[in-house]
Amino acid sequence: MCGVKDGERYGPLGVQWDIEGGQNEIGEWAKEIAPDHPVRLPVELGSGFTVYTHRETRLPYFAASTFRCGSRDAWIEIFLRGVSPGRNATKDLVGLMRIAQKRFVKVHRCRPDG
Repeated sequence: MCGVKDGERYGPLGVQWDIEGGQNEIGEWAKEIAPDHPVRLPVELGSGFTVYTHRETRLPYFAASTFRCGSRDAWIEIFLRGVSPGRNATKDLVGLMRIAQKRFVKVHRCRPDG
């Protein structure tokens, strides 16, 4: 996990990832946030969503994706405390997910399958 911390319980940004267990991780989140009407990520980013949620366990703006990277069942989750007025949170989270997946592929030296 990587996060930006400040004086509040959760910092303004958090990112979590792993090279395995993606289907289970994202599947569990999808069940939990279903009442919050998540928006599906573009298919090229794997299986995942963006959502604004009022859950106390995470920051309110959240994106999650599971994707194949070679033989790996990878996953990435991105959490934001807020977005600037006038910004499109869904579009911004999709953009952050694109960047995160590109970095993941480079760091883990795997080829994305999508």
